[in-house]
Amino acid sequence: MKNIIETISRLWWIKVRGELTNPRSEKSIQALEEVLVEDLEFDDFEVEYVIEAIKGEPKEPEEETEEPKEEKEDDKDAAIKDIKYSSLTQLEKDKLKETTNGLNET
Repeated sequence: MKNIIETISRLWWIKVRGELTNPRSEKSIQALEEVLVEDLEFDDFEVEYVIEAIKGEPKEPEEETEEPKEEKEDDKDAAIKDIKYSSLTQLEKDKLKETTNGLNET
């Protein structure tokens, strides 16, 4: 991974001729795109991902954008609850189970 980043950085620097003071400028982005497509032969998806990451505008995958925010929060709460439950000892889990069974019977 370190090698690919160094290679991209070096080629990008050469392409903009040392004017890489603002990596988010239009000239820098165009040079980076040229490096990724022409020199390193990245496919369109990879180029788009890298450019979005540099610009600071990553797009969420479509599946995630369709899910309501409330469901995400519910999933987060459920995950936290699972983590807390997993951290209990077996004795604590047994006592908790007895307590919840006792509440369900009344």
